[in-house]
Amino acid sequence: MLSASVGLGWTLRPARPEHAPAMQEVERVAAYMFPSELLPPALSGQVTPLETLQAGIAAGCAWVCLDWEGRVLGFALCREEAGCLHLAEMDVLPAVARRGIGRRLLALVQHEARQRGLRACTLTTFRSLPWNAPFYAGAGFRALEPRGDGVQGFPHLAELLAQEAAQGLNDRVAMVFSL
Repeated sequence: MLSASVGLGWTLRPARPEHAPAMQEVERVAAYMFPSELLPPALSGQVTPLETLQAGIAAGCAWVCLDWEGRVLGFALCREEAGCLHLAEMDVLPAVARRGIGRRLLALVQHEARQRGLRACTLTTFRSLPWNAPFYAGAGFRALEPRGDGVQGFPHLAELLAQEAAQGLNDRVAMVFSL
């Protein structure tokens, strides 16, 4: 999917290398929405490294929402992992939140996973924030609980949850959208 109209003057398209710094800025601004008890101060100023964004762009696993002037309003960054398209980061500028940008980016990720013949979309997120787990549940994702085989057959999610806990992130949940 090369591009899709999102709304008046908004377009979804694959990210290009020149979008990466603006994607970092969207992530930085969106982080202010998170309560400090969930996002430790040491993590609140961190953004996805440029190298990681560039690698996702080069792999065809990053999409942006652009306004009519070409400014990045939101983005989704994924990676293929364990037969899944894992949503590593998705952010929308708070000034344009609740206008369907996140839903459309997420639908694009789900569509891309289907096109690639993958078994699922996965992610980890905050369990209780309305714009996190409940948002994804509304798009068909279901929460997975840890078990002996990882996180119900998705060992990469168990590893991610352990890494996030080691960084001080609380209230996290793994979610899957089966294809």
